[in-house]
Amino acid sequence: MLLEGVHGNILEIAVGAGANFEFYSQGSTVTGLDFSAAMLEKARQAAKEYQIQADLRQTDLDEWEGECQKYDFVVSTLCLCAFEDPVQVIKAMANSCKSNGRLLFMEHGLSKYALPGIVQKWLDPINYKFNGCHINRDMSAIFHSSGVKVLSMKRKLFGIIYLIQAQP
Repeated sequence: MLLEGVHGNILEIAVGAGANFEFYSQGSTVTGLDFSAAMLEKARQAAKEYQIQADLRQTDLDEWEGECQKYDFVVSTLCLCAFEDPVQVIKAMANSCKSNGRLLFMEHGLSKYALPGIVQKWLDPINYKFNGCHINRDMSAIFHSSGVKVLSMKRKLFGIIYLIQAQP
């Protein structure tokens, strides 16, 4: 499991409603960033439910530059699809992570199989228009361009779901 053993000082990008809080070790401190005030309010409720100490901030992540080597773990789940420049966001995440820390991602992107990939490419403009989400991004290329050290990249569900562990 991607979030198993996540503890300490955690930064979660696009925290949403705090769905990952249940997986963090007790005693952890979470800084959660999101553009949506409504989602942050739900995350506050989740933090109370899971007894997570949370500092939740409304931020435009497309312009966020990160915080210098502050966090043990930096987490992103299913959000890189929405950013104008996902490479810049990964770089900001790496800037925020301690040098011996971990960057953890669960993202979706272009399938490694031809037929699903063709469908993703065809549907992407429609999906982006209605959902604000690109479904055809090449996550392998994005991570290569970001300069982070990828420790592992596993792909699931026709190669569409990426589970990635990296270091700054």
